[in-house]
Amino acid sequence: MHNLSSPADTDGRKRRAAQTSAALQPLIRLRQIAEELRSAVQQERHEVIMAAAALLGPTVEQCGRMMDDSVIRSLEAEELTVQIRAMLSESELLLMRSMQRMSTEMKRIRIGKQSLALVRGRRLAKTQASRMPPLRLR
Repeated sequence: MHNLSSPADTDGRKRRAAQTSAALQPLIRLRQIAEELRSAVQQERHEVIMAAAALLGPTVEQCGRMMDDSVIRSLEAEELTVQIRAMLSESELLLMRSMQRMSTEMKRIRIGKQSLALVRGRRLAKTQASRMPPLRLR
């Protein structure tokens, strides 16, 4: 048995494929942003992290509208969503670790500054005490 399609069937499939592809563009863009964010986090490129994070909100909103407006519930859309979630989760974990390292480093610096101020204060007190004229009792 031969599967012969009419030109109308072929045109319909092409049209649906084009619509699906166009409808998936916000998800594809979101995946690109997630990839850039993950890469920037791994390389600790803070300016790129900030730029990618600024794009996330509007792109997620666009994806939400796309999913609400269309009946695109394709396997490809689900796969993209899983990939995006995985990348964003990994980025979140990496950012949290980076924040913990930064917090630890800031505490270390703050303690060092306090210690330095304490030592300088003691030296200043000794220097001032040695410069004071001796007390003369009458």
